[in-house]
Amino acid sequence: VLLEKKRVLLKKRMTPIGRFSLKSETASNPSIPTFFMALSSNPTTPSNAILHNQNNDGQSSMTVKEFESLWYERNIPTLHPRFHSKVSSIDGYFDFIPVEMKRHVKETLSLNMYREDLKKRVETFVSSAIDVKDKLWELQISSGELGSSGAISRKKVEEIYKEKDPKSERIKPLNESLLLFRCHHSLGDGVSLTAALGDLFDEAQLIKDMIQKEIQKRKDKLRKTGFLKKLLRKIQKILWFVFGSIQALMKHAYLVLSATTNPFLQVIDKSSFDGLACGRTISWCDVASVEEVKQVAKKLGGKNATVNDVFVSCVSAAVARQLAEHRRNTIKNKSGSETKSSSK
Repeated sequence: VLLEKKRVLLKKRMTPIGRFSLKSETASNPSIPTFFMALSSNPTTPSNAILHNQNNDGQSSMTVKEFESLWYERNIPTLHPRFHSKVSSIDGYFDFIPVEMKRHVKETLSLNMYREDLKKRVETFVSSAIDVKDKLWELQISSGELGSSGAISRKKVEEIYKEKDPKSERIKPLNESLLLFRCHHSLGDGVSLTAALGDLFDEAQLIKDMIQKEIQKRKDKLRKTGFLKKLLRKIQKILWFVFGSIQALMKHAYLVLSATTNPFLQVIDKSSFDGLACGRTISWCDVASVEEVKQVAKKLGGKNATVNDVFVSCVSAAVARQLAEHRRNTIKNKSGSETKSSSK
């Protein structure tokens, strides 16, 4: 009896978040994380010297070929093979595809329109779907004069020029390279994408050393802690978890019972679901540096507060203001329609 040998195919399984992103996205609201990186061609900066194969005058910019060389030099296809995969026909799995950078990376023109062109490109990226059966990420590379795209603020551009030559009044204009990246959420979350970028820009070892140093520091501190203090700390954590969970559940139950309507429905009713016409727009401004945000976090939240806490607080306040505005408009429209009907 001859037994036919079955072909075994190895497939990489998605994370639960990746599978959820495929199920929960819609045609008008795809799950597409998007971000950009602006690299100045300042030859005095070590990181830029690594990324740019440039002359000492700092006039060159990153090209697709340079990015491709960096991609292979850092061995990204082996370290992060999911970047060369697509969604499989089998639910919840990836299929590997050939390593072809031209499938993912393109060079585009950079218009000298401070932030306007960049905003429109980001809006298009977050609003248009990716064919996940073909690829999971895309990258656009564009070059121009330093600060022309608006990715680097005008204030930062002035600092770069002063750092280059503080005494000279006439300096040759530097260039910048803008890397606009988007991917499907099934490819990875923020942590895994950050790890891949760390490997790409050769910062992984530095970050790893910092983490190991911090872990060792905490271990040494823990060894010096007495038994009674350790026990009290564990009891404190358990009590914090139990009472914190009860408080959170009670707060959630109160919000569910007290809310008569879903506030987001007021926004959805006013929106159009015809692709880019859904009203998804991008905007940002230069508020504060990272160091200033850290100071705000420590001032308002103490030593345990982080930059993420400040960011989430700002986003929560913005969403609350937007919902309040929609409520006011809804009440205003209802009162106006009632006045018309009563006059008739």
